[in-house]
Amino acid sequence: MARLPQVGGDKGNWGDILNDYLKQAHADDGTLKAGIVGAPQLKPSSVTGDALASNSVNASKIAEGAVGAAQLADGSVTRSKVAGAGQADGIATLDRDGRLPETQVPTRLEAPELSNTIVTVADAMPEAYLNAISAPNGAITSITHGELSASFGNSPATVTGDRITHSPTTASNSAAYIQADIGGPCRRVGMEFEIPNAGNGTLAIVIPNTSWAGGIVNAGLHTTVTAAGIVSSGRNVGGTNTGTNTTRVGPLTGVHSIEALLDDVREEITILLDGVEVLRYTDAIAFTMLSDFAIWELFQANGTSGVPSFIRSAWAGKRTLIPPTARGARIERVRKGYGNTFATPASISLPTTYRAVLGIGALGVYFPPSGRLLCEYEVWISANALTAGVRRVYGSIASSQDKALMYGGQLGLARCRTIVSGTPGALQILSPQMWAEDASGTVTATISATSGPAVMMATPIEAVVPTS
Repeated sequence: MARLPQVGGDKGNWGDILNDYLKQAHADDGTLKAGIVGAPQLKPSSVTGDALASNSVNASKIAEGAVGAAQLADGSVTRSKVAGAGQADGIATLDRDGRLPETQVPTRLEAPELSNTIVTVADAMPEAYLNAISAPNGAITSITHGELSASFGNSPATVTGDRITHSPTTASNSAAYIQADIGGPCRRVGMEFEIPNAGNGTLAIVIPNTSWAGGIVNAGLHTTVTAAGIVSSGRNVGGTNTGTNTTRVGPLTGVHSIEALLDDVREEITILLDGVEVLRYTDAIAFTMLSDFAIWELFQANGTSGVPSFIRSAWAGKRTLIPPTARGARIERVRKGYGNTFATPASISLPTTYRAVLGIGALGVYFPPSGRLLCEYEVWISANALTAGVRRVYGSIASSQDKALMYGGQLGLARCRTIVSGTPGALQILSPQMWAEDASGTVTATISATSGPAVMMATPIEAVVPTS
Protein backbone atom coordinates (compact mmCIF):
# COMPACT_ATOMS: atom_id res chain seq x y z
CA MET A 1 0.00 0.00 0.00
CA ALA A 2 1.33 3.43 -0.93
CA ARG A 3 2.45 5.66 1.98
CA LEU A 4 4.46 8.70 2.78
CA PRO A 5 8.14 8.17 3.63
CA GLN A 6 8.99 8.29 7.30
CA VAL A 7 11.09 11.20 8.58
CA GLY A 8 14.45 9.87 9.81
CA GLY A 9 13.79 6.53 8.19
CA ASP A 10 13.49 4.79 4.84
CA LYS A 11 17.22 5.48 4.16
CA GLY A 12 18.02 4.90 0.49
CA ASN A 13 14.26 4.42 -0.39
CA TRP A 14 12.87 7.74 0.67
CA GLY A 15 12.43 9.11 -2.93
CA ASP A 16 10.90 5.93 -4.34
CA ILE A 17 8.29 5.77 -1.53
CA LEU A 18 7.26 9.40 -2.03
CA ASN A 19 6.94 9.01 -5.83
CA ASP A 20 4.83 5.91 -5.38
CA TYR A 21 2.52 7.83 -3.03
CA LEU A 22 2.10 10.78 -5.39
CA LYS A 23 1.41 8.60 -8.42
CA GLN A 24 -1.73 7.28 -6.74
CA ALA A 25 -3.54 10.51 -7.71
CA HIS A 26 -1.23 12.28 -10.15
CA ALA A 27 0.00 11.66 -13.67
CA ASP A 28 3.67 12.05 -14.62
CA ASP A 29 3.00 15.66 -15.63
CA GLY A 30 1.62 16.48 -12.17
CA THR A 31 -2.07 16.68 -13.13
CA LEU A 32 -4.76 14.73 -11.31
CA LYS A 33 -5.70 11.42 -12.80
CA ALA A 34 -9.24 10.96 -14.23
CA GLY A 35 -11.86 9.86 -11.67
CA ILE A 36 -9.82 10.87 -8.66
CA VAL A 37 -12.18 13.67 -7.48
CA GLY A 38 -15.72 12.49 -6.63
CA ALA A 39 -18.64 13.81 -4.62
CA PRO A 40 -17.11 12.86 -1.24
CA GLN A 41 -14.05 15.01 -2.04
CA LEU A 42 -16.14 18.17 -2.75
CA LYS A 43 -17.09 20.61 -0.06
CA PRO A 44 -20.77 21.74 0.01
CA SER A 45 -21.43 24.64 -2.46
CA SER A 46 -17.83 24.39 -3.71
CA VAL A 47 -19.03 23.87 -7.32
CA THR A 48 -21.00 26.86 -8.73
CA GLY A 49 -22.65 27.44 -12.08
CA ASP A 50 -19.65 29.41 -13.29
CA ALA A 51 -17.46 26.36 -12.84
CA LEU A 52 -19.69 24.15 -15.05
CA ALA A 53 -18.98 23.88 -18.74
CA SER A 54 -21.78 24.60 -21.16
CA ASN A 55 -24.01 21.57 -21.88
CA SER A 56 -22.02 19.52 -19.38
CA VAL A 57 -25.16 18.71 -17.33
CA ASN A 58 -27.97 16.90 -19.22
CA ALA A 59 -31.05 14.87 -18.28
CA SER A 60 -29.04 11.67 -17.91
CA LYS A 61 -26.93 13.30 -15.21
CA ILE A 62 -29.92 14.42 -13.07
CA ALA A 63 -31.40 11.90 -10.70
CA GLU A 64 -35.13 11.22 -11.12
CA GLY A 65 -37.19 13.43 -8.85
CA ALA A 66 -34.21 15.60 -7.96
CA VAL A 67 -35.75 18.74 -9.47
CA GLY A 68 -39.22 19.68 -8.22
CA ALA A 69 -41.28 22.84 -7.99
CA ALA A 70 -39.34 23.96 -4.95
CA GLN A 71 -36.08 23.86 -6.94
CA LEU A 72 -37.43 26.00 -9.81
CA ALA A 73 -37.18 29.76 -9.58
CA ASP A 74 -40.32 31.80 -10.28
CA GLY A 75 -40.65 32.51 -14.00
CA SER A 76 -37.77 30.20 -14.87
CA VAL A 77 -39.92 27.93 -17.09
CA THR A 78 -41.27 29.85 -20.08
CA ARG A 79 -43.58 28.79 -22.92
CA SER A 80 -40.58 28.22 -25.17
CA LYS A 81 -39.26 25.60 -22.73
CA VAL A 82 -42.51 23.56 -22.78
CA ALA A 83 -42.65 20.95 -25.53
CA GLY A 84 -45.71 21.22 -27.77
CA ALA A 85 -47.14 24.31 -26.06
CA GLY A 86 -50.03 25.61 -28.14
CA GLN A 87 -49.49 22.91 -30.78
CA ALA A 88 -51.53 19.93 -31.94
CA ASP A 89 -51.33 17.05 -29.43
CA GLY A 90 -49.56 19.44 -27.08
CA ILE A 91 -50.54 21.64 -24.16
CA ALA A 92 -53.16 24.39 -24.59
CA THR A 93 -52.13 27.86 -23.48
CA LEU A 94 -54.01 31.02 -22.50
CA ASP A 95 -53.59 34.47 -23.96
CA ARG A 96 -52.89 37.65 -22.01
CA ASP A 97 -56.61 37.93 -21.14
CA GLY A 98 -56.69 34.45 -19.68
CA ARG A 99 -58.70 33.06 -22.62
CA LEU A 100 -58.08 30.11 -24.89
CA PRO A 101 -56.88 31.45 -28.26
CA GLU A 102 -59.22 30.84 -31.20
CA THR A 103 -56.49 28.87 -32.98
CA GLN A 104 -56.52 26.29 -30.18
CA VAL A 105 -60.35 25.85 -30.05
CA PRO A 106 -61.47 22.51 -31.53
CA THR A 107 -63.76 22.53 -34.54
CA ARG A 108 -67.28 23.46 -33.43
CA LEU A 109 -70.40 21.43 -34.23
CA GLU A 110 -73.19 23.09 -36.15
CA ALA A 111 -76.58 23.39 -34.40
CA PRO A 112 -78.17 20.28 -36.00
CA GLU A 113 -75.09 18.16 -35.26
CA LEU A 114 -74.99 19.44 -31.68
CA SER A 115 -78.68 18.62 -31.20
CA ASN A 116 -78.20 15.11 -32.57
CA THR A 117 -75.14 14.61 -30.38
CA ILE A 118 -77.08 15.59 -27.26
CA VAL A 119 -79.87 13.18 -28.11
CA THR A 120 -77.46 10.35 -28.87
CA VAL A 121 -75.31 10.79 -25.78
CA ALA A 122 -77.99 11.64 -23.21
CA ASP A 123 -80.79 9.51 -24.67
CA ALA A 124 -83.05 11.49 -22.36
CA MET A 125 -84.75 14.00 -24.62
CA PRO A 126 -88.44 13.20 -25.04
CA GLU A 127 -89.86 12.28 -28.44
CA ALA A 128 -91.35 15.77 -28.87
CA TYR A 129 -89.77 18.99 -27.62
CA LEU A 130 -90.52 22.64 -28.33
CA ASN A 131 -88.26 25.42 -27.06
CA ALA A 132 -89.46 28.96 -27.65
CA ILE A 133 -85.92 30.34 -27.32
CA SER A 134 -84.66 28.48 -30.40
CA ALA A 135 -87.89 28.72 -32.41
CA PRO A 136 -88.22 31.46 -35.07
CA ASN A 137 -90.68 34.26 -34.41
CA GLY A 138 -94.11 33.96 -35.98
CA ALA A 139 -96.49 31.08 -36.58
CA ILE A 140 -95.42 27.66 -35.33
CA THR A 141 -94.60 25.47 -38.31
CA SER A 142 -92.19 23.01 -36.63
CA ILE A 143 -90.90 22.00 -33.21
CA THR A 144 -87.36 21.83 -31.88
CA HIS A 145 -87.26 18.03 -31.80
CA GLY A 146 -89.84 15.57 -33.08
CA GLU A 147 -92.81 15.93 -35.40
CA LEU A 148 -95.33 18.77 -35.29
CA SER A 149 -98.75 17.41 -36.15
CA ALA A 150 -100.70 20.68 -36.25
CA SER A 151 -101.03 24.16 -34.77
CA PHE A 152 -104.63 25.35 -34.72
CA GLY A 153 -107.36 27.17 -32.79
CA ASN A 154 -109.33 30.40 -33.16
CA SER A 155 -106.42 32.28 -31.57
CA PRO A 156 -103.37 30.51 -33.04
CA ALA A 157 -100.14 30.24 -31.10
CA THR A 158 -97.16 32.31 -32.20
CA VAL A 159 -93.58 32.66 -31.05
CA THR A 160 -92.61 36.13 -29.85
CA GLY A 161 -89.11 36.47 -28.45
CA ASP A 162 -88.63 33.57 -26.06
CA ARG A 163 -92.33 32.89 -25.46
CA ILE A 164 -95.22 31.11 -27.10
CA THR A 165 -98.38 33.17 -26.80
CA HIS A 166 -101.66 33.95 -28.51
CA SER A 167 -103.94 36.96 -29.01
CA PRO A 168 -107.26 36.22 -27.32
CA THR A 169 -110.41 38.20 -28.00
CA THR A 170 -112.98 39.22 -25.42
CA ALA A 171 -115.80 38.32 -27.81
CA SER A 172 -115.50 34.55 -27.41
CA ASN A 173 -113.51 31.75 -25.85
CA SER A 174 -110.02 31.90 -27.31
CA ALA A 175 -107.76 28.89 -27.62
CA ALA A 176 -104.45 27.99 -29.22
CA TYR A 177 -103.44 24.35 -29.67
CA ILE A 178 -100.04 22.89 -30.55
CA GLN A 179 -100.20 19.18 -31.34
CA ALA A 180 -97.26 16.77 -31.71
CA ASP A 181 -97.18 13.18 -32.94
CA ILE A 182 -94.60 11.25 -30.89
CA GLY A 183 -94.86 8.06 -32.93
CA GLY A 184 -95.97 5.83 -30.05
CA PRO A 185 -98.25 5.78 -26.99
CA CYS A 186 -97.88 9.10 -25.19
CA ARG A 187 -97.30 8.61 -21.47
CA ARG A 188 -95.61 11.86 -20.49
CA VAL A 189 -96.53 15.44 -21.34
CA GLY A 190 -95.58 18.74 -19.77
CA MET A 191 -94.67 22.37 -20.25
CA GLU A 192 -92.78 25.23 -18.69
CA PHE A 193 -95.08 28.25 -18.53
CA GLU A 194 -95.09 31.83 -17.32
CA ILE A 195 -97.89 33.79 -15.71
CA PRO A 196 -97.11 37.54 -15.71
CA ASN A 197 -98.21 39.91 -12.97
CA ALA A 198 -101.96 40.52 -13.29
CA GLY A 199 -101.96 37.69 -15.83
CA ASN A 200 -104.81 35.30 -16.27
CA GLY A 201 -105.91 32.54 -18.59
CA THR A 202 -105.60 28.79 -18.43
CA LEU A 203 -102.93 26.41 -19.70
CA ALA A 204 -103.60 22.77 -20.51
CA ILE A 205 -101.72 19.59 -21.36
CA VAL A 206 -103.75 16.97 -23.22
CA ILE A 207 -103.41 13.42 -24.51
CA PRO A 208 -106.40 12.94 -26.86
CA ASN A 209 -107.73 9.66 -28.20
CA THR A 210 -107.11 10.95 -31.72
CA SER A 211 -106.00 14.16 -33.43
CA TRP A 212 -107.88 17.31 -32.44
CA ALA A 213 -106.87 19.16 -35.59
CA GLY A 214 -110.30 18.48 -37.10
CA GLY A 215 -112.19 19.37 -33.92
CA ILE A 216 -112.22 18.54 -30.20
CA VAL A 217 -113.28 14.95 -29.55
CA ASN A 218 -112.24 12.89 -26.52
CA ALA A 219 -109.12 12.80 -24.36
CA GLY A 220 -107.94 10.39 -21.67
CA LEU A 221 -105.91 13.19 -20.11
CA HIS A 222 -106.97 16.82 -19.86
CA THR A 223 -104.97 18.69 -17.20
CA THR A 224 -105.33 22.43 -16.61
CA VAL A 225 -103.64 25.03 -14.42
CA THR A 226 -104.84 28.58 -13.84
CA ALA A 227 -103.27 31.80 -12.60
CA ALA A 228 -105.31 31.32 -9.42
CA GLY A 229 -103.36 28.12 -8.78
CA ILE A 230 -106.16 25.64 -9.43
CA VAL A 231 -104.88 22.38 -10.92
CA SER A 232 -107.48 20.01 -12.39
CA SER A 233 -107.03 16.73 -14.21
CA GLY A 234 -109.44 14.21 -15.68
CA ARG A 235 -110.93 13.05 -18.97
CA ASN A 236 -112.53 15.17 -21.70
CA VAL A 237 -115.53 13.79 -23.57
CA GLY A 238 -116.77 15.87 -26.48
CA GLY A 239 -115.46 19.08 -24.93
CA THR A 240 -116.83 18.36 -21.44
CA ASN A 241 -114.49 17.46 -18.58
CA THR A 242 -115.40 14.38 -16.56
CA GLY A 243 -113.82 12.38 -13.75
CA THR A 244 -112.05 15.58 -12.73
CA ASN A 245 -109.65 15.73 -9.79
CA THR A 246 -108.81 19.18 -8.45
CA THR A 247 -106.43 20.82 -6.00
CA ARG A 248 -105.55 24.43 -5.22
CA VAL A 249 -101.98 25.55 -4.58
CA GLY A 250 -102.49 29.32 -4.37
CA PRO A 251 -101.96 32.15 -6.88
CA LEU A 252 -99.21 31.54 -9.43
CA THR A 253 -97.02 34.20 -11.02
CA GLY A 254 -93.67 33.86 -12.71
CA VAL A 255 -92.22 30.76 -14.35
CA HIS A 256 -93.50 27.29 -13.37
CA SER A 257 -93.76 23.81 -14.84
CA ILE A 258 -96.54 21.24 -14.99
CA GLU A 259 -96.18 17.63 -16.08
CA ALA A 260 -98.42 14.56 -16.28
CA LEU A 261 -96.93 11.08 -15.91
CA LEU A 262 -99.03 8.03 -16.80
CA ASP A 263 -98.34 4.57 -15.37
CA ASP A 264 -99.93 1.76 -17.43
CA VAL A 265 -99.24 -0.89 -14.80
CA ARG A 266 -101.22 0.79 -12.04
CA GLU A 267 -103.48 2.73 -14.42
CA GLU A 268 -102.42 5.74 -12.39
CA ILE A 269 -101.89 9.37 -13.37
CA THR A 270 -99.56 11.68 -11.45
CA ILE A 271 -99.54 15.47 -11.87
CA LEU A 272 -96.42 17.40 -10.90
CA LEU A 273 -96.30 21.17 -10.41
CA ASP A 274 -92.75 22.51 -10.27
CA GLY A 275 -91.61 18.91 -9.78
CA VAL A 276 -93.83 18.35 -6.73
CA GLU A 277 -96.73 15.90 -6.80
CA VAL A 278 -100.04 17.75 -6.41
CA LEU A 279 -102.46 15.12 -7.76
CA ARG A 280 -102.39 11.35 -8.14
CA TYR A 281 -105.39 9.28 -9.11
CA THR A 282 -106.39 5.98 -10.69
CA ASP A 283 -108.54 6.00 -13.84
CA ALA A 284 -108.74 2.79 -15.87
CA ILE A 285 -111.10 4.41 -18.40
CA ALA A 286 -108.57 7.16 -19.17
CA PHE A 287 -106.06 4.60 -20.44
CA THR A 288 -108.56 3.47 -23.08
CA MET A 289 -108.75 7.04 -24.44
CA LEU A 290 -105.09 7.79 -25.21
CA SER A 291 -103.11 8.00 -28.47
CA ASP A 292 -99.75 8.96 -30.00
CA PHE A 293 -100.68 12.67 -29.91
CA ALA A 294 -99.85 15.29 -27.27
CA ILE A 295 -101.39 18.77 -27.13
CA TRP A 296 -100.28 21.96 -25.38
CA GLU A 297 -103.01 24.55 -25.04
CA LEU A 298 -103.40 28.25 -24.21
CA PHE A 299 -106.97 29.20 -23.28
CA GLN A 300 -108.74 32.44 -22.43
CA ALA A 301 -112.38 32.36 -21.30
CA ASN A 302 -115.07 34.39 -23.05
CA GLY A 303 -114.92 38.04 -22.11
CA THR A 304 -111.74 37.74 -20.06
CA SER A 305 -109.35 40.61 -20.48
CA GLY A 306 -105.82 41.00 -19.22
CA VAL A 307 -102.40 39.66 -20.03
CA PRO A 308 -102.48 36.04 -21.23
CA SER A 309 -100.12 33.38 -19.95
CA PHE A 310 -97.15 32.12 -22.00
CA ILE A 311 -95.49 28.81 -22.79
CA ARG A 312 -91.69 28.77 -22.67
CA SER A 313 -91.08 25.14 -23.57
CA ALA A 314 -93.11 21.96 -23.94
CA TRP A 315 -92.39 18.25 -24.18
CA ALA A 316 -94.04 14.86 -24.59
CA GLY A 317 -92.72 11.31 -24.63
CA LYS A 318 -93.39 7.60 -24.40
CA ARG A 319 -91.65 7.07 -21.09
CA THR A 320 -93.28 8.02 -17.80
CA LEU A 321 -90.00 8.01 -15.83
CA ILE A 322 -91.94 6.28 -13.02
CA PRO A 323 -90.69 2.74 -12.37
CA PRO A 324 -93.68 0.38 -12.72
CA THR A 325 -94.90 -1.16 -9.48
CA ALA A 326 -96.90 -4.37 -9.34
CA ARG A 327 -100.40 -4.02 -7.98
CA GLY A 328 -100.58 -4.94 -4.34
CA ALA A 329 -97.04 -3.81 -3.61
CA ARG A 330 -96.40 -1.15 -1.01
CA ILE A 331 -97.95 2.18 -1.97
CA GLU A 332 -97.27 5.60 -0.57
CA ARG A 333 -99.95 7.70 1.02
CA VAL A 334 -102.47 8.70 -1.63
CA ARG A 335 -104.01 12.12 -1.20
CA LYS A 336 -106.64 13.75 -3.32
CA GLY A 337 -107.24 17.40 -2.54
CA TYR A 338 -110.07 19.61 -3.66
CA GLY A 339 -109.32 23.30 -3.43
CA ASN A 340 -112.19 25.70 -3.95
CA THR A 341 -114.20 22.97 -5.67
CA PHE A 342 -117.52 24.45 -4.56
CA ALA A 343 -117.87 27.95 -6.02
CA THR A 344 -121.05 28.17 -3.92
CA PRO A 345 -121.93 25.98 -0.95
CA ALA A 346 -123.42 22.64 -1.98
CA SER A 347 -126.52 21.51 -0.11
CA ILE A 348 -126.68 17.75 0.44
CA SER A 349 -129.81 16.02 1.71
CA LEU A 350 -128.76 13.52 4.36
CA PRO A 351 -131.23 10.62 4.47
CA THR A 352 -131.93 8.38 7.44
CA THR A 353 -132.43 5.16 5.52
CA TYR A 354 -129.36 5.12 3.24
CA ARG A 355 -126.04 6.88 2.78
CA ALA A 356 -125.79 9.97 0.59
CA VAL A 357 -122.68 10.41 -1.59
CA LEU A 358 -121.19 13.82 -0.88
CA GLY A 359 -120.36 14.57 -4.50
CA ILE A 360 -116.73 15.59 -3.99
CA GLY A 361 -115.45 12.83 -6.25
CA ALA A 362 -113.92 9.43 -5.63
CA LEU A 363 -110.44 8.09 -4.98
CA GLY A 364 -109.16 4.79 -6.41
CA VAL A 365 -106.37 2.92 -4.59
CA TYR A 366 -105.05 -0.65 -4.49
CA PHE A 367 -104.95 -2.70 -1.32
CA PRO A 368 -101.40 -3.35 0.00
CA PRO A 369 -100.20 -6.87 0.92
CA SER A 370 -101.82 -6.52 4.34
CA GLY A 371 -105.23 -6.00 2.69
CA ARG A 372 -106.01 -2.96 4.88
CA LEU A 373 -106.28 0.76 4.18
CA LEU A 374 -106.73 3.65 6.57
CA CYS A 375 -109.21 5.85 4.69
CA GLU A 376 -110.09 9.44 5.60
CA TYR A 377 -112.02 12.42 4.35
CA GLU A 378 -112.53 15.95 5.60
CA VAL A 379 -115.34 18.37 4.70
CA TRP A 380 -116.58 21.65 6.12
CA ILE A 381 -120.16 21.82 7.33
CA SER A 382 -121.52 25.37 7.19
CA ALA A 383 -125.17 24.55 7.91
CA ASN A 384 -126.70 21.80 10.00
CA ALA A 385 -130.48 21.44 10.21
CA LEU A 386 -130.54 18.62 12.76
CA THR A 387 -132.01 19.20 16.21
CA ALA A 388 -129.21 20.80 18.20
CA GLY A 389 -127.50 18.43 20.60
CA VAL A 390 -129.94 15.58 19.96
CA ARG A 391 -129.47 13.89 16.58
CA ARG A 392 -126.15 13.03 15.00
CA VAL A 393 -124.50 13.07 11.57
CA TYR A 394 -122.70 9.87 10.54
CA GLY A 395 -120.03 9.36 7.90
CA SER A 396 -118.66 6.39 6.03
CA ILE A 397 -116.27 5.46 3.23
CA ALA A 398 -116.89 2.68 0.73
CA SER A 399 -120.31 2.04 2.37
CA SER A 400 -118.84 0.57 5.53
CA GLN A 401 -117.66 1.39 9.03
CA ASP A 402 -120.12 4.19 9.91
CA LYS A 403 -118.70 6.79 12.27
CA ALA A 404 -120.48 9.50 14.25
CA LEU A 405 -119.10 12.84 13.04
CA MET A 406 -121.03 15.54 14.92
CA TYR A 407 -124.23 16.36 16.74
CA GLY A 408 -127.10 18.34 15.31
CA GLY A 409 -126.52 22.06 15.09
CA GLN A 410 -122.74 21.73 15.13
CA LEU A 411 -120.74 23.38 12.36
CA GLY A 412 -117.14 23.23 11.18
CA LEU A 413 -114.76 20.50 10.07
CA ALA A 414 -116.18 16.99 9.86
CA ARG A 415 -113.53 14.28 9.71
CA CYS A 416 -114.24 10.63 9.00
CA ARG A 417 -111.56 7.97 9.48
CA THR A 418 -112.08 4.25 9.02
CA ILE A 419 -110.21 1.07 8.13
CA VAL A 420 -111.31 -0.70 4.96
CA SER A 421 -110.28 -4.31 4.32
CA GLY A 422 -110.00 -6.13 1.01
CA THR A 423 -108.02 -8.49 -1.19
CA PRO A 424 -104.32 -7.51 -1.62
CA GLY A 425 -103.83 -5.95 -5.05
CA ALA A 426 -107.54 -5.29 -5.58
CA LEU A 427 -108.76 -1.85 -6.61
CA GLN A 428 -110.88 0.00 -4.04
CA ILE A 429 -112.96 3.05 -4.98
CA LEU A 430 -113.38 5.35 -1.99
CA SER A 431 -116.49 7.53 -1.99
CA PRO A 432 -117.23 9.83 0.99
CA GLN A 433 -120.78 9.43 2.30
CA MET A 434 -123.00 10.79 5.11
CA TRP A 435 -126.36 10.02 6.69
CA ALA A 436 -128.43 11.56 9.45
CA GLU A 437 -130.08 10.24 12.59
CA ASP A 438 -133.45 11.95 12.53
CA ALA A 439 -136.97 10.69 12.89
CA SER A 440 -138.37 13.10 10.31
CA GLY A 441 -136.70 11.35 7.37
CA THR A 442 -134.13 13.72 5.87
CA VAL A 443 -132.25 16.87 6.78
CA THR A 444 -129.94 19.13 4.83
CA ALA A 445 -126.26 19.83 5.52
CA THR A 446 -124.39 22.44 3.53
CA ILE A 447 -120.92 21.37 2.40
CA SER A 448 -118.62 24.34 1.77
CA ALA A 449 -115.01 24.87 0.78
CA THR A 450 -114.91 28.55 1.70
CA SER A 451 -113.30 27.68 5.04
CA GLY A 452 -110.93 25.08 3.65
CA PRO A 453 -110.56 22.32 1.07
CA ALA A 454 -112.44 19.05 1.05
CA VAL A 455 -109.88 16.26 1.11
CA MET A 456 -109.74 12.48 0.68
CA MET A 457 -106.75 10.31 1.46
CA ALA A 458 -105.72 6.69 1.94
CA THR A 459 -102.76 5.20 3.78
CA PRO A 460 -101.71 1.52 3.51
CA ILE A 461 -101.54 -0.36 6.80
CA GLU A 462 -98.66 -2.79 6.56
CA ALA A 463 -98.76 -6.14 8.32
CA VAL A 464 -96.71 -6.29 11.52
CA VAL A 465 -94.28 -9.24 11.61
CA PRO A 466 -93.65 -10.44 15.21
CA THR A 467 -90.02 -10.59 16.25
CA SER A 468 -88.58 -13.06 18.71
